[in-house]
Amino acid sequence: MRGMTLIELSVVLLVLVALAGLTLMSFQSTPRYAECIATDATLANIREAIMGSAGQAGYLSDMGGMPSLDNNSISPAPPASSLNPLFNNPNGNNTIQSFNPVTQRGWRGPYITGGTTCAKIFSKVNGYSLLYGIDKENVCNLSGTPSAHTVALDSYPVIATDGTAILPGSPIVLMQDTTTNKYFLVSGGPTGGIETDPTTSTNTSSDSNNTTNRTNDDRVLYLDSYDPSSKGNQPCSQ
Repeated sequence: MRGMTLIELSVVLLVLVALAGLTLMSFQSTPRYAECIATDATLANIREAIMGSAGQAGYLSDMGGMPSLDNNSISPAPPASSLNPLFNNPNGNNTIQSFNPVTQRGWRGPYITGGTTCAKIFSKVNGYSLLYGIDKENVCNLSGTPSAHTVALDSYPVIATDGTAILPGSPIVLMQDTTTNKYFLVSGGPTGGIETDPTTSTNTSSDSNNTTNRTNDDRVLYLDSYDPSSKGNQPCSQ
């Protein structure tokens, strides 16, 4: 069997270098793509926890309503839910407090796990200048949402300007579309701040469906209907 010539070896090396370059490019783009895919999966899991599945009733069936929009008095933030009722038994009027196996009604959570409290979010970001924003107004405003509330996090790490990873993700909230009255979950995406507005009063686009026609980087998932946006979320890209 003859050996390879210098030219043949050179060709093989060039091919290997090219493949290595493509692989490196793929790995370089993987983190942001993975964060996007993981966030979409988290939104889907939260939707199932609220709406239920074929094998398990969700919060809506158990409690007879959606998690409350608990910052209605906060301005300018639109009403949103911190999703605390999915982690902790809610207190308040018109809620069924404990699960009754006979009536199949009542809170039997936690419906999701892995959240963090608003107090911890504030303590983590305290003293740091953030590379991107984090939506505290919609979900963790201390004047409207108790600091003990537990919130669900997406998969986009909160990064300080010095490169420190402060939190594994930003809060996910539940909002109600004031045009359709449908509920949707929203993550602020890579830049952290929630830009999707559930009202039509801030439309700046000629598109009448601009409320959920996302030109921003938010990740949005409607609970019980198709996304009314003609564009929907930006695709997860590598």
